[in-house]
Amino acid sequence: MTLPISDLVDDFNDNNFNTSLWYSPPLFFTPEEVNQRLEFTNSTGNGYWITSNDRYNLLGGLIKFRLELSVGQHKFIINSADIYSSFLCHYTVYISPTLIYIYTDTDEILWLDTYNNIYKYFRAREDGGLIYFEASINEIDWIFLALDNYVTSNIPLDNVFIEFTHRNSTNAWMDSVNIDENIIYKKLLMKMYTH
Repeated sequence: MTLPISDLVDDFNDNNFNTSLWYSPPLFFTPEEVNQRLEFTNSTGNGYWITSNDRYNLLGGLIKFRLELSVGQHKFIINSADIYSSFLCHYTVYISPTLIYIYTDTDEILWLDTYNNIYKYFRAREDGGLIYFEASINEIDWIFLALDNYVTSNIPLDNVFIEFTHRNSTNAWMDSVNIDENIIYKKLLMKMYTH
């Protein structure tokens, strides 16, 4: 097992987008860190794309974030590709005002449902060779959405980066993103991260 590298914690409370944690590729909008959260407010062009600057070991760990979505298409991606901007070896959680689904890089759909307000907090965690996807309305009571054997799917979780993309949004925002490596017996706090 690869040893943990570091945790990523960003709660967006200082209203200053942290470029030491996140990277926004050219030709995409960088979301604004205002009102102690990350806001997606521009509805034109290629939309938003941010990615974590570092890679993380999710074996025994988890990722959490909060999303309030009214308009647009939001994707949360766990990417284990060798290079950035590659869509090989990844899991994607796709969220829209009407639909939420989870799929692999081979487009295998692990879970599909109608989006509603019970999905405010999202997390992906590894335990015993499986990755679990869960949602919560209050960050206390978690609803199971899907699981997958990431070894069988050939998506290693010991060296991943994280991506968030968002398109055609007028009033969506994200908060409390946390990458917590090797979280067994740790108290979990919810904060924000990327590239």
